[in-house]
Amino acid sequence: MVSLTAFLFYQAGKSIYLTSLKLIILDNAKTEVGELRLNNLKLILQNNRVLTEDYIQTESRDRLNYSKEGDVLFVIPDDIIDSQELETYIESFMPGYSDSPQESSKTFAVWKDFLIKGI
Repeated sequence: MVSLTAFLFYQAGKSIYLTSLKLIILDNAKTEVGELRLNNLKLILQNNRVLTEDYIQTESRDRLNYSKEGDVLFVIPDDIIDSQELETYIESFMPGYSDSPQESSKTFAVWKDFLIKGI
C-alpha cells in the first residue's frame, strides 16, 4: 500500500514537472510567434516601400550613377580620395559658413561622410 502511494505521488510529481516544462515551451513559442509577426509586418512595409517607382528611380540613380533632370552632379577623383588633400578639396566647394568651430567641424564631417560613403 505504501509503495502504491509513493508511486502515485511520483507520477503526480512527474506530471506536474512535465506540465511546467510544456508551459515554458508554450510561452517561448508565443514570444517567438509575436516576434516573427512583428518582423513580418516590418518586411511587408519594407516591401511596399521598395516597390514604389520613386524608390526604384532613386536606387537606380545611386547604384548606376544615373541622374535625372535638375540633379547636380560632382565627381571626386580617386587620387584625391586616397590622398591627404581630400579635406582641402571638400572645403573648396562646401557651401555654408558657421561662426562656431564646432558647428563647422560637424558640417564638414557630415559632408565628408556624404562624399566618401554616399547616401
